[in-house]
Formats: sequence, C-alpha cells, structure tokens
Amino acid sequence: MKRVHFYAFVLRGALLLLLVASPRISLAHPSPSSRVTLDLGVHEGALIAEVPLDELQQARAGEPSDEASLSRYFQQHTHPVSKTGHAWTVGRYRIREEAREAGPVVIAEAVLIPPPGEANAPFLLGYDAVCHQVRSHYVQIGLRGDWYAGLLGTEVTPVATLHFSKTEVTIPRGKADFLEGMKRAITLGASHIASGTDHLLFLLVLLLPNFGSLRKGNGAAALKRLAAQLSAFTVGHATTLIFAAKSWISVPTRPVEIAVALSILGTALAVAQATFGRARDAEKGGGPCLRGPAVSRDAAPSNRTGPRYLLPVTGLFGLIHGLAFAEVFSGNAPATMRSLWTLAAFNIGVELQQIVIVAAVAPWLFLLAKSPHYLLFQRFTALTAAGVALVWAVARVGGLSSACVDAPLDALTRHPLLALGLLIGVVGIARRLGPSQVGSSLATPEEPTSSSRASSARPLSP
Repeated sequence: MKRVHFYAFVLRGALLLLLVASPRISLAHPSPSSRVTLDLGVHEGALIAEVPLDELQQARAGEPSDEASLSRYFQQHTHPVSKTGHAWTVGRYRIREEAREAGPVVIAEAVLIPPPGEANAPFLLGYDAVCHQVRSHYVQIGLRGDWYAGLLGTEVTPVATLHFSKTEVTIPRGKADFLEGMKRAITLGASHIASGTDHLLFLLVLLLPNFGSLRKGNGAAALKRLAAQLSAFTVGHATTLIFAAKSWISVPTRPVEIAVALSILGTALAVAQATFGRARDAEKGGGPCLRGPAVSRDAAPSNRTGPRYLLPVTGLFGLIHGLAFAEVFSGNAPATMRSLWTLAAFNIGVELQQIVIVAAVAPWLFLLAKSPHYLLFQRFTALTAAGVALVWAVARVGGLSSACVDAPLDALTRHPLLALGLLIGVVGIARRLGPSQVGSSLATPEEPTSSSRASSARPLSP
C-alpha cells in the first residue's frame, strides 16, 4: 500500500513538473519574434520595430489597421525613460509593410528625443507591443547605432530579449563621449579612401600633372592647384552624401560604378595627352620633342599639362564618386549614419586620408619630377590607369569579371608599403639612368651658363 502511494506521489509530481515546464518546452518552436533596433544620434535617436503581421493582428484583434491607428498603438507601447525619471519624446510612427520569406512584416519607425541634457545618458526602454497580449511572443532588442559609444550602424549589438513578464531593459551608452562618434566617423571616411582602388587610382592620376609642372618658380603654384583639386573632389563627394542622407537623390549602383570608371578613364587620357602636348609645344618653340634630346626644365608647361578645367571637372567627379558610397547614407541607412555630424566627420576622414597619401607619395614624385624621364613616367602611368579604367567600364557594362586588374590592385591596396616601395624603386632607377640611356624619354639639357648666354647675345663683329 505504501508502494502504491509512493507511485501516485511520483506521478503527481511528474504531471505538475510537466505543466510548469510546458511553456518553456514550447519555446523550442517559438512563434515569430519582433525585432526592435535602436539608432541613437547626437541629439535624437530612432526606434525601428519589425513585427510579424499575423502576430500583430492577433494582439490587436478587432482594432483598426490603418496607419494612424497603428502609429498610436506603437506609441502607447513604447516608453523610454531616463534614469532621472524624465520621459523621452516618442514621435509619430511611420508604418510600412514588407514581404519576407517567413511571411509579411510590419515595420514601424519613430524618432526618439531625449530630455534636455541627457542625450548621452543610459535610459530605461519600456516596450511591450504584441507581447502584452501574446504571451509566447518575444522581442529582441538591439543597438545598431550610438554616436556616444562610437557605433555608426555597421552591425547590431544584442542588448536583451523582452517578453510578457519582462517589458523593460536598460540601454547602455558606452563611454558616453561625443568624441567616440567623431573618431569612428573619421576612421570610416579614411578607410573609405584607403580601401577604394578606384579612388586611389583617380588620386594618383590627379597627382601626375601637378608634379610634372614642378619647375623653377612654379612649385608653389602646382601645390596650390593640387590642394584646390583635392578640396574640390571632397566638396563634390560631401555634396552627394548629403543629398543621399536627405533622400534627395537615389541612383542605382551599376550606373554609378560605370560612371566612376569612365571618370577615371577620361582623366587619365587627358593627363596622358598632355605629355604629347608638352612635346609639341617644345618642338614649336624650337626645342626638342619626345624623340629629340631634351625639353627645357624651365619651359612653361602646356595648358593641357596643368589644365584649368581640372578643378571643376574634379569637383564633378567628386559628385560621381560620392554616389558610389551614397547607399551607406541613404534614407534606409541608420539614423546615426544620416546625421550631419557623421557626414561632416566622414568627410574630414576622407580629406585627412588624402593628405596622408599625398604626403607619403609627394617626396618621391618630386624627386622623380627632377629626373629627365618624368614625362615618360607620367605618360606610362596615365595610360596604364586608362587601361584599368577601360577594363572596369567594360566589365561593369557587361556584368563581367574584372579580376585581371582587381587582384593586383587589391594586393597593392592591402599592402601600401609594397606600393610605396615600387614607387621608390622607380625613382631610384630614373635617378640613376642618364638621358642617353633612355632614348625615348624626355631629356633635360644642361642649362647654359651666364658666359655662354652672354656670348650668344653678343653681336658678331663684321
């Protein structure tokens, strides 16, 4: 009899355990969960909720489903509060529906405005949309962007999971330092230039004619022109990014990539053509041409060697190149990426990286410009860049692979010291070779002495 009572006790305990554990067991196949992503900027933030449509309809059975009603519903179930007890302002939710593989999803996005003086402070987020009615519904909270923590929307950091019995979570703010966001955005802008082979190739092509005109008395003018061209490129680049962040422009990626390739092709051909113009100018003036022995180092450069039109054209190409990165700042990008602070810091990073590249390359190009073979180097480099750009343009128009040029360029981009070493090697070779050793190069004649100039100017006696 005692044994029967014992078995009955064990059976009751097993049944009770099963009843208690049943909700947890059902989580092995949970219902679709919502996802809430936070983007926190300098002065305001954004909350983006992605909710399965069937779960939302189940939670709001019988209620209107128009945008105004859905906006009010999400506002009523979103309660961000600062640690000091001051409530954040939750703006009107914008509602849209998207088709997903698992089923339709409702996306609700609202602006969050913190209390004055608490933009960088941790806060308590209360959110119970859907899960206040559907007990098996779970809400995944993630932090995608936080300016004060140096997060700019490149990835989502999980924060917590909310459900029926847990509807609040503290949102940390990292170091809560304004400079963290600035440093991250500047780094992002610098890496955009450093890792972009098309931008680097365009920058190299811009450098060639400017250093080619570094002759006696016009070095400062050449450097000023180079600085103006780089600034024009950055201004054009920044303008496009601002337009994209404000959703004023939206261009498909493929035409932009084709335009970038064609811009490099056109600039490289113009720079290469300028070397032929230099030779013709020298020939017309009684000096030697490319096939002759020399072109005077002090001769005035051709208008095509340091063309005035390069400044506006460089700004135009900056607009085109900015489109290649505009998707990151488009209307679908995180709020932290679309803020003016991010755009400003990003473009500072672009400009600083360009200065670093020019500072690393300039001394060696300057030494090479002093050699009698610089125009040959300029022509060869410009034509090579034009060939690479042509391959890119054809590949992008036809949807083909451009691995034949991408692989070596990517290797040089990943190993900048190798690229710099190649340039230094070219400089060393050019400095060692004499004009007679490179018959097709542009040689620089010896400058006449003052006595020879005087003798040539003295009239012949009868």
